[in-house]
Amino acid sequence: MKSKTTSLLLVLASVLLSACSSTSKQIVSAPIMDNDAKAMYLQRIIPAPQSAEFKDGNFYRIAEDCNVELVLPNSEKSKKSEMRKTINMLFNKYWDVSCDVNFKFDNSASKIKKDGYLLTTDNDKLIIKASDLDGIRNGLKTVRQLSESERGTTKFNAYVIPQLTINDYPTMQFRGIHLCYFPETTFYEFVRAIRLAGYYKMNYVVVEFWGTYKFKDYPQFGSEQDYLTDKQIDEMRAAAKEAGITIIPQFNMLGHAYGAREITGKHAILYRYKNLQNHFEPEAWSWCISNPDTKKMLVDMMVDLHERFDKPPFFHIGFDESYEFGTCALCRKTGTQAQLIKNHLAMLHSEMKKRGARLIMWHDMLLDKEDPRWDGYIVCGRQAQKLTNLYKELPKDIVIADWQYRYPKYKLSSDQSVPPQWPTMKFFKANGFQSIACPWIEARGTDALGKAAKEHGLMGMLGTTWGQLHFMKLQRIFSRNASWNWSGKSIDLEDRKNRMSFNHHVHQLDWDMGCTNYKDSGYSNNEDLKMMNR
Repeated sequence: MKSKTTSLLLVLASVLLSACSSTSKQIVSAPIMDNDAKAMYLQRIIPAPQSAEFKDGNFYRIAEDCNVELVLPNSEKSKKSEMRKTINMLFNKYWDVSCDVNFKFDNSASKIKKDGYLLTTDNDKLIIKASDLDGIRNGLKTVRQLSESERGTTKFNAYVIPQLTINDYPTMQFRGIHLCYFPETTFYEFVRAIRLAGYYKMNYVVVEFWGTYKFKDYPQFGSEQDYLTDKQIDEMRAAAKEAGITIIPQFNMLGHAYGAREITGKHAILYRYKNLQNHFEPEAWSWCISNPDTKKMLVDMMVDLHERFDKPPFFHIGFDESYEFGTCALCRKTGTQAQLIKNHLAMLHSEMKKRGARLIMWHDMLLDKEDPRWDGYIVCGRQAQKLTNLYKELPKDIVIADWQYRYPKYKLSSDQSVPPQWPTMKFFKANGFQSIACPWIEARGTDALGKAAKEHGLMGMLGTTWGQLHFMKLQRIFSRNASWNWSGKSIDLEDRKNRMSFNHHVHQLDWDMGCTNYKDSGYSNNEDLKMMNR
């Protein structure tokens, strides 16, 4: 009897041990890869990859010391130590594990397009092949978007992804988003927007400060209560570097000076310091570009920003919507509006060229809005300003940022069904300039502009936000712009599966940032909720 009892206890113990073992590390097969399963996995990835094949078989487990192989060209061999640190940092941040990284150097990897990657997995190895670290980083972003926590366990053990082959690369060279830091902006939402741009495989973020950057030699141009601290600027730069983002500072060198907004009446400087009026035109919308002190100050400010953000290859000088400039007595005495602008641009271009950077400027003041060629499109220059031939004298290395914030609205034609031709982008390209297409929030306009930018081989796209970092606007702007500048196609945001994927990506960024405040999480704020409840 005692022998039978002992045997029974041993059997029970064996069952319990087996259960515990399977609980801590249970291999669960991926679902059969029918069309529904493939679509499910594909919708987790924003922007969508160029090609993806999902296969039957056991999941690849992302757990402690998981097997990872990185294939790079021989030219990257000297960066092996640095890359190992970066990869381990990302595995720790994304999945709370370290990985067993094996490097393989093969010149065939140099054939992979810049920022692109070839990703493959089986049940025991993850392989990413790329031409450099940026491509490896983009491959890991895709892995993270696909990964889910392991199932069938009593506690969290690991992440898993299905067996797959993904060949992915960007459609456009310049993939960016434009962010404004207003006094009303919160630091958390701004840094998360930078991280989101990187997570969606963009490579540039244009940062425009509206009275919130403290210039070292001109602290009077702003307010202590609105300034970002040095620590916050450093955190912003570090977040961008980690996300694979290059920050391009913007400072408006003509209109919108400094931090002037037409639709709100706000002015980031003159609301408080009326003694600085001499630097602006009488209406305070534009800088006085005839004042020698103002010109020196603008160059100093430009150099300050360029230096602070690690000397990026571009600097954005704004120049949009300069409705009133050259109107003060000094400017009228100095020369015509066209001469003033030509000399001003030459000064700015010369300074940035010495620093190895190219200017980016908005397109609208270089074209005459009364010209029938631009009917239906956004153009702000006026015939009286005589700027329409200025483009002929500008250096061709200036990048033209063509902002078209809506689907065309024709005035000279009663037929509103005419497909958009986007003649302004064609015009600048035909005249030797590289251009980037700049949409805003309208879905129809963004899709049409993205399609045209791809078809006409533009340098890329720069999506704009204008403070819209909340609610569905954030999703629409980031998802749609990323889909065009990376994948070269649109995304259906009416499909709630895509919305759920976006929401989960925001959750992941909140984890990365150590979010502990419920109000910071997600992408709504109190004003959004008030509007919904009206």
